[in-house]
Amino acid sequence: MKKETKKKILATGVSLAMVVSLLSNNGFNREVKGDTTNNNFARALQESLYFFDANMCGGNVKNESAFSWRDNCHTGDELVKFNGKTVDVSGGYHDAGDHVKFGLPQAYSATMLGLSYYEYGDAYKEYGLTKHYKNIMKHFVDYFEKCTVLDGNGNVEAFCYQVGDGNRDHSYWGKPEEQDSKQGNRVNQAYFSSSDNPATDIVSETAAALAIYYLNFKDEKALNYSRKLFAYAQKNNKKAATNGPDEFYKSQRIEDDYCMAAIMLYKATKNSTYSNEFKNYSGKCNEWAWLSWDDVSGLALNYGSKEGLYSNPNGNPLGNCFNNMKNGSKVTNGYYCLNNWGSTRYNCNMDAMAFMLGGDSNINWALGQLDYILGNDNRSYVVGHTKFELYPHYRASSGYNDVNANGKTKHKHVLVGALVGGPDQDGNFVNDASKYQYTEVALDYNAGFVFACAGAACRMISIGDKNQKTVDDSTLSNEFRSSVMNAYRTEAASARSGNVEESSSEETTKETEKETESEKETVKETESSVNNETQKPSEESNYIEEPSGNEESSNVEESSHNTETSKNDEVTDSKGSSSDSNVVSKSNTGKTVNKKVTTKKTVKKEIVKAKKRSGKIKINLKNKKKYKKSKKIKIKSRFIIKSIRLNSKNIKFKKNKKKVKFKLKKYKKFLKKRKYNILIIKDIYGNKKIIKFKVK
Repeated sequence: MKKETKKKILATGVSLAMVVSLLSNNGFNREVKGDTTNNNFARALQESLYFFDANMCGGNVKNESAFSWRDNCHTGDELVKFNGKTVDVSGGYHDAGDHVKFGLPQAYSATMLGLSYYEYGDAYKEYGLTKHYKNIMKHFVDYFEKCTVLDGNGNVEAFCYQVGDGNRDHSYWGKPEEQDSKQGNRVNQAYFSSSDNPATDIVSETAAALAIYYLNFKDEKALNYSRKLFAYAQKNNKKAATNGPDEFYKSQRIEDDYCMAAIMLYKATKNSTYSNEFKNYSGKCNEWAWLSWDDVSGLALNYGSKEGLYSNPNGNPLGNCFNNMKNGSKVTNGYYCLNNWGSTRYNCNMDAMAFMLGGDSNINWALGQLDYILGNDNRSYVVGHTKFELYPHYRASSGYNDVNANGKTKHKHVLVGALVGGPDQDGNFVNDASKYQYTEVALDYNAGFVFACAGAACRMISIGDKNQKTVDDSTLSNEFRSSVMNAYRTEAASARSGNVEESSSEETTKETEKETESEKETVKETESSVNNETQKPSEESNYIEEPSGNEESSNVEESSHNTETSKNDEVTDSKGSSSDSNVVSKSNTGKTVNKKVTTKKTVKKEIVKAKKRSGKIKINLKNKKKYKKSKKIKIKSRFIIKSIRLNSKNIKFKKNKKKVKFKLKKYKKFLKKRKYNILIIKDIYGNKKIIKFKVK
């Protein structure tokens, strides 16, 4: 990030008075139409993750980054000294097109990425992107834990919140792999917190990111480090980091980061220590402030409100943040531009909030803004998304050593999925790597972009848009590292083929298609049997909880890719349900992944075994009874529910569920008043429950 960036941000301000002054005539009637989008948001989400592969730093980049043109770099960071002892602070992510590891935007980016999964994990699962996402997050988490210096009692002694000097780093244009040899290693460019410089903002935001990672994947080690870092922030004086960030990323307040950590830890533990700290400091947050690396007040207060810890006389704090940013934007060609510098970053943050707030108006507005950014097959502000060639301000991919002389030179490597700064408030865009106001890329830019894309993809899932699919990764770049890509490609391909399953075992594609084709016949046969009264009335009573018993999934072996991930690699959603075991078992293509024996024949054998399992499905409806449309249907299954069909309508519900509830009136246009309604419930092992009922 350039010095001027910070100055631009400070110059704009976030006061409500300023917003009012901008409301006079900024073209609110000229909005991009998002209800008829032509963009593939699943593909955009898929692409957006790759920017983080490009920005990986450390001695394991060659094993973890998807790009073959990236290699291990800044290995000297392993030799940093603190109080006479060596501290390995290698790893993490470069901030932007430069190579400094700035603490606040890095922690903020991890928080935003974490929330994207927390809010829209279904998008990652549906489109087979969980493996890639988790590898990116694990790289963040490992680095945060390494930067935490513990004393002999296991308490935090200090935290390394920055590696690299901004001014010195920006004087170098070249590969990060060569920077140590050309500029000398960064052993003396590591910045640690202290009692005088507690870096409360960075320490707290890091704790928040780790707590969210725990909420998503139940990683106990991450939660432990989060608690330790928060305790460190709590006991020290509360001050923003003053040494290192300088004019680049100097924060204006600490309360937003501190409250974000407190509320996420409270959600993870329900410990009153965190709820009390949130209450003590939430009053100093600014819900009107623009959501960015510098202020997460709106998000923190939003989650606090949901937990009943924040009562806001001004209404929804997230809505206030969103509306303040939206109303303060200048609209040109339908695009809402809040700031001349890096406008897409703020726009994507607004889009993410719009999806969280919900409502057709907000959602269609956000889809329209993303349409503009993605380009609708014309000019796109995302590298590699369309044929339009961008020249991002980025050293590693450029292939040259002088940006001023080569600003419009085609890059040696394609920086897939990178969001550039975008147009200014007058709609101007200068496609020149040396004009970083327009072409800069950064962690915080892409973190908001990922968040927005995940929200859009989830919206597409909810409306059943079948055109939303990822693409074969090889079409995005011919420079991917096969040792890393195999698992990603397998997971995404399985999702594209429709073999998304919540369990380790699943039916083959042919079996699934066969069931789909015979579904109508099943309904007809069922109706016929009812009318002829050949089927005995169901004796099911009202919904009763059933002991779970042994609910293990079948033992289909899960492949792994060649990255250093934890042995305990089970992915869980925010409520703790298992979801990652489908990664390889979904692949019924017969291919071998990383030389693991996971063939089609093996999978079929496991499926046959699994389908023999019997499990009851209970429902609170009685046969031939009349029910009001307001009646709530409650379903309880021994195994994970695969599908629920009401007459001709598939009922939507969260994956990995054994219990589902919904109201009939939500599907009233599909109900039959005089004839029997048919409700068909299936679990993942082929067990089926068919219910016939009438409605008043």
